[in-house]
Amino acid sequence: MSAGLPTDALSNVAALAFDPVRPGVVYAGTRYGVLVTTGGGARWARVNAGLPRRWVWSLAVDAAGTRIYAGTDGGGVAVARLPLAGH
Repeated sequence: MSAGLPTDALSNVAALAFDPVRPGVVYAGTRYGVLVTTGGGARWARVNAGLPRRWVWSLAVDAAGTRIYAGTDGGGVAVARLPLAGH
């Protein structure tokens, strides 16, 4: 699953969240914000639309798969609608 992670994020993953509605979609909370894969980890992309570009220590996706919650370092909890644009 880590094969497609950007090298600068590889050792900086603090949290994972699996989308309950879209199989193969996984979100990673990193030092640089949130990354997403739609192919089960083959390729990752940064997605910070509506989410801060800072350490994300915890992630959660609601049961309906409509919102993602990101607990950040010093920035509280950010919320974004899903699916994220372009993913």
